[in-house]
Amino acid sequence: MSDQNVKALNTLLFPMHRGMLVLPDVAVAEIVDYPSTLDEESSDVEWYAGEMSWRNITIPLVSFDKMNGDETSDDVSQRKVVVVNSVHQRESCKFWAFIIQQAPTMQNINHEALEASNDVELGAVSALQAELLGEVVVFPDLEKIEGQIKKQCR
Repeated sequence: MSDQNVKALNTLLFPMHRGMLVLPDVAVAEIVDYPSTLDEESSDVEWYAGEMSWRNITIPLVSFDKMNGDETSDDVSQRKVVVVNSVHQRESCKFWAFIIQQAPTMQNINHEALEASNDVELGAVSALQAELLGEVVVFPDLEKIEGQIKKQCR
């Protein structure tokens, strides 16, 4: 299927520090409450929150904002977790998760609605930053994120 055949991409937009993080809806396995228990093994990376149990498996939990070089909120009262289907590192880590503060919104995105922001400095794990209907949106570099997470998977 060519790019011209793709009319719109079904996405979820997650409020993050730099704007709205965009993920295709098929990349999201589930959104769950922040775990009451978290295996917080010591790690030399600030963005790694630890390991959590999800559907009887252990998966890594990360902070996208910290991984991207941004500040994070210390407010834990509204935290949720987004479980993501790995795309690039499936043999070593089929799922991983990141922390969010607010529920996502669903949005169909077509390329005509996006205006690339070429003059901005991207975060460490951002592939693209653009404007969508006047709002800043960030497309993550899933390959880079999963490559870093792979080091944390058991």
